[in-house]
Amino acid sequence: MVSMRFVPVVALVCLVANAAADKKIVDMTPGFERELAACEMQEGGLGSMLSRAKDFVAKQNPPDKSEIEKDIEKLAKSHASVTAYCAEVKAMVQLLKDNAQAAYKTVQKDIDARDATVRKARKEGKKQIEEAAPITRKLIPRVNSRAPQIEEKKQTAKFPSGRVVELPSITGSWKMGGNLVSDVADYSSGDTTATVTSRPFSNATCDQQKKMFASKAGDEPIADLALSDAAKAINVQWAWRYVRRDQTPHMLTMMCVTSGTGGFVAIADLTPPTELAVAEELSKLMVTMLQLQLKN
Repeated sequence: MVSMRFVPVVALVCLVANAAADKKIVDMTPGFERELAACEMQEGGLGSMLSRAKDFVAKQNPPDKSEIEKDIEKLAKSHASVTAYCAEVKAMVQLLKDNAQAAYKTVQKDIDARDATVRKARKEGKKQIEEAAPITRKLIPRVNSRAPQIEEKKQTAKFPSGRVVELPSITGSWKMGGNLVSDVADYSSGDTTATVTSRPFSNATCDQQKKMFASKAGDEPIADLALSDAAKAINVQWAWRYVRRDQTPHMLTMMCVTSGTGGFVAIADLTPPTELAVAEELSKLMVTMLQLQLKN
């Protein structure tokens, strides 16, 4: 009788242990999935810039061709490293999913080995992303200067507030909205859409706005953007950007300036997040819209 009662207890203990182990693997998966999404966004952006830079050199034959070709070589190296990094993270995600029902101890050795590989690839990938950033910033105005989507003619539009803004010189349609205090500019071109908003805030600081922006980002990596001369001229306190992984990924950029006991923030919401050239133009628009708010 004792033996018959003892066996089910042992079986129950084993089931509980396996369930706990299974949960550990399941809990690890979302973090690597988010890392993979962020990595693929960076990989896509670098790939797009690399392709456009090569196309620019081939079609325009600029006088500083040799210098640009050196930058292209560096971008190619960075792109290859980030692609390899993404592949390792993707392999980790697949490993975790394939063993979601396994006891953790039975696959711990494989997970640890894969994690070590990911860590190495992550270190090199992030290093290459940082090294590619100044090259990308330098090349964007060059490859856009004669690209088909850039128009020479400047456009202006009026918000319901009465403020008149000069729009970015990119092909697409604009719709102005908002009210007496907030301005909203909606942009669309094919599958690319964006909304840029500027609004006031009171009895708060830009640091507080920064914390709110960070809290909404959750676990997503936030990029601290370099401020342009125009942004520095109006004393923009900071410019942050991250990609929100909703069903349709989109890029959020935010800037903040102080004024009196409050200030103004500008927010750009861009889909898809890989349109880096459009993102740069929207950043310029954000600065302009903040400048208009400060003048009022």
